[in-house]
Amino acid sequence: MAARVVLVALAWLAVAAPAGAADFWVAPAGSDRNPGTEAAPFATLARAQLATRHAPGPDTVTLRGGTYRLTRPLRLDPRDSDVTWQAAQGESPVLSGGVPVTGWSQLPNGQWRAPAGKLDARQLYVGGVRAARASGVPPALVRTPTGYTTADGSTLGWRNPQDVELVYDVKWRELRGHPAAVAGGTITMQQPFFANATLDHWATIDLPTAVENAYELLDRPGEWYLDRAAHTFFYLPRPGEEMATAEVIVPVLSTLVDGRGTLDRPLHDVTFDGITFADTTWLPNASDGVADVQADMLLTGRNAIIDGTDDKLVKMPAAVQLRGAQRVGLLGDRFVRLGGAGVDISFGSRDDTIQGCELTDISGNGIQLGDVSDHHPTDAREPVQRISVADNWIHGVAAEYRGGVGIWGGYLDETTIAHNELSDLPYTAISLGWGWGTRDVPPTPAGQNTVEANDVHDVMQVLEDGGGIYLLGAQPGSVVRGNVVAHVPGWGGAIYLDDGSIDESVVGNVVIDSHQWPYMLKGTRLTVRDNVWDSWSGWGYYKFEGTSEGNRVIYDPDWIPRELLAGAGLEPAYRSRLRGA
Repeated sequence: MAARVVLVALAWLAVAAPAGAADFWVAPAGSDRNPGTEAAPFATLARAQLATRHAPGPDTVTLRGGTYRLTRPLRLDPRDSDVTWQAAQGESPVLSGGVPVTGWSQLPNGQWRAPAGKLDARQLYVGGVRAARASGVPPALVRTPTGYTTADGSTLGWRNPQDVELVYDVKWRELRGHPAAVAGGTITMQQPFFANATLDHWATIDLPTAVENAYELLDRPGEWYLDRAAHTFFYLPRPGEEMATAEVIVPVLSTLVDGRGTLDRPLHDVTFDGITFADTTWLPNASDGVADVQADMLLTGRNAIIDGTDDKLVKMPAAVQLRGAQRVGLLGDRFVRLGGAGVDISFGSRDDTIQGCELTDISGNGIQLGDVSDHHPTDAREPVQRISVADNWIHGVAAEYRGGVGIWGGYLDETTIAHNELSDLPYTAISLGWGWGTRDVPPTPAGQNTVEANDVHDVMQVLEDGGGIYLLGAQPGSVVRGNVVAHVPGWGGAIYLDDGSIDESVVGNVVIDSHQWPYMLKGTRLTVRDNVWDSWSGWGYYKFEGTSEGNRVIYDPDWIPRELLAGAGLEPAYRSRLRGA
């Protein structure tokens, strides 16, 4: 039997493309025994990856349209450099981390059920639309040191109480935790979640604002529940949905592409062009829950602290993760139906580009750049540098973990965020910096960042103490310029420079219909010049050291000069491609 396996493996390798070939094709209906040509394509990305490693490069892998259901991430290392992964012209390949759920049958109460087998899940998509976890208002609770007490009998009747999730919206944070036990009217919460969730005295949890993931709450069309003990999905269809024929997908992978290099051997010169990344999940540890500090940076483990450095914070996994990556391009891609973050670029990465992409229906942050622990690196090559995020349409992210943001960055250097459109967000749109000034002496790598000509609107829809564009910590030489920020109702600022902001400029921005246009706290050596806001936007808290000149209020938004508005947002070619306008 072992000899047969060896022979099969050798035969598989023997169909590699001839020496010198640099173009390979993949199609869902292909075969990994094919030579990988346009006429006889491979079936899997893994087979194409092997072929590129045996070709001289630079190589191109063209993906025909259709869905590629991945059973493991595509893991790239320095051997996979100098490769372009592109969609066939006019076609739409989808890299999916999900599996279909079949075998649905209807119950007398109108619900449908299907066997779950060994699947665990936080997300369910029916016909490409995210279903809502069964949810409702919290029962009457009384806080205790270890959880809650209640006289509400419905709580005592939860089918699987340890799977129930209590949700807390607290100022700029959304936190989620599970009971460890429910007995005799006492709810004992999981630790260390409950302790970690109370560490920040500015925004500590008290009573939950919602309850999710209880079968007893499954009462509205579009809601679902997984009974893990019974290995069964339950779903209440929306009007018009035919469960006998509907495509139902459960995400099972956390990451689709994981690219990793080192400081000495980076992954480099890789492009993903026109690819859709879809159907990922993230299953947080039940004992940790989701203890968000800010922008989906999470406290985990015992003995956690909040001291402004937050070196032990963790990020949610992303559909595409890049570490030690240089000159990697995500061009014209779509990121959709994701259970963690969209893109994460970290340690040792530089000169990467995200352009012309759409990011939507993402549970956490849309884009994550850098980290919170690299404030004083031991090697100058460690910080994330010179990243370009331009002409992307980011909307409807932080759909599940509502403390998330559209674009988040930690200690970044020379990063440009320009001509993006960000909208329909529960919290902040663009957030750069970390530490609240506690780690700025000696200086961190953060600085020379540009946030320019972005169109930010309809954000801060749920939480507070954030903004359309939010900076904190010293980022010398950074500039917020020529942006249009509109319809920001949540308490905070359309443009918000938080603690420790030093040597930064806010120039030529337009603010419309927002709670406050500037919110600046303990800023030093700031320049605030030639900004325009309408009279519907409050003046806000405005205390800093620096220069303020040429700023003006306009009493009717229609009077704002058109040229101040026209330059912000997606540039025409990308607007046409992404928005059809």
